[in-house]
Amino acid sequence: MSGLRVVPGRRGGRDRLYVCRPDGSRIAWYDRAAGRVDLLVEDERDRVLDVLKPFLTGPVAVGPPRSPPPPNSPGSPCTPMTTSRPTGPVRRC
Repeated sequence: MSGLRVVPGRRGGRDRLYVCRPDGSRIAWYDRAAGRVDLLVEDERDRVLDVLKPFLTGPVAVGPPRSPPPPNSPGSPCTPMTTSRPTGPVRRC
């Protein structure tokens, strides 16, 4: 087991599969429509491609991101969720 996990998400209207370490830090993502794997950590290239292998369809480009990496902000696919109670008012949809 590589310890990496694949988490589906969307960014900019595009379907992506984010590759995260156990601590929740994002190290790569696969943009399905573009057929591209964007690596944030080049040293993890082989492990990233191995964990994404079941999801890759056809030839894919692999390299550093062409745009700035998305932040690991609260609620992003790789950010671990906490079970603590919110400190402010709760907003409902």
